[in-house]
Amino acid sequence: MLILDEPTASLDLLMQRSILRLLMQIKDDYDLTLILISHDLPIVSGFTDRLGVMYAFEFVEVGETEDVLRNGAHPYTRALLQSTPDLDADVDDIKTIEGSSPDPVNIPTGCPYHPRCPIRKDRCEMETPDLVEEEGDNAVACFYPDEARRALSTPLSREDSQ
Repeated sequence: MLILDEPTASLDLLMQRSILRLLMQIKDDYDLTLILISHDLPIVSGFTDRLGVMYAFEFVEVGETEDVLRNGAHPYTRALLQSTPDLDADVDDIKTIEGSSPDPVNIPTGCPYHPRCPIRKDRCEMETPDLVEEEGDNAVACFYPDEARRALSTPLSREDSQ
């Protein structure tokens, strides 16, 4: 097993892809499992089978890469995808995630994402959702995954509806 933390940070797109291709070749040649830690979902998604999204040191969504990217159910997953720069997207379509990351020493009670979540309800402030398996092999830690999918579009979910 090889764990790589931000292996392509600060590299241009061409170099990122070259490094990831080299890593995939090493993985295949030596029958390794690679764990890529990155904030750049589009870059690593082309090289992964499964994707785990973390927020405040906990997994909020885990599943097959394509499923998480196209049908992710956690508001943070969807916000990450909305905030990813896309050269084809209109500048107005790129969004930032409102608020700031939680203090690692003082994580809020309830769902740690609730202070930034656009669909939060009272329950989110009081209870911490468990990572619950959905249909298939995906799991999400959100009380309102269907509402998140309806209310928060992503570049890939918009693409699917066209």
